[in-house]
Amino acid sequence: MNEEYNFVLIPPASVPLWWPQLEALLIARPETWEKYMELSTIYDWLTSGELQFGSVLRKTELVVAALCRIQDFDRRRVFVAVWAGGEAWPKVGGLLTESLEHLAKSWGCSEFQIEAQRKGWCREMQKFGFTTKRYIVSKELKPLTLN
Repeated sequence: MNEEYNFVLIPPASVPLWWPQLEALLIARPETWEKYMELSTIYDWLTSGELQFGSVLRKTELVVAALCRIQDFDRRRVFVAVWAGGEAWPKVGGLLTESLEHLAKSWGCSEFQIEAQRKGWCREMQKFGFTTKRYIVSKELKPLTLN
């Protein structure tokens, strides 16, 4: 029997219904987000529409999700995936990526970026036509102490 998967953009008003499943995906891989965000912040951004919540569902089960935002510059609009995950990625990552690309185009974006935290994602996304354009160089800073 073939399993049917569908892409769904979860509107902000529906986030509370889907939050328990998304939260489980996030909690399964805390190393991919918790250094930058709190779960409560992610929830607030999703319910306010500041972040978009793209998902792939198998019936009513959330199997893969992506958290995205729009970045408007003077000369272009960029669709940025800031987090993606789910155990079914090898099976439905292509559906999610293609659907997000279509969504980005429909919103007038001229570029689709993924904020990859690991080199493996750069290699993985090459099969969907992505190229590595730049590297983010980061340095952890210690807080200033005033004497």
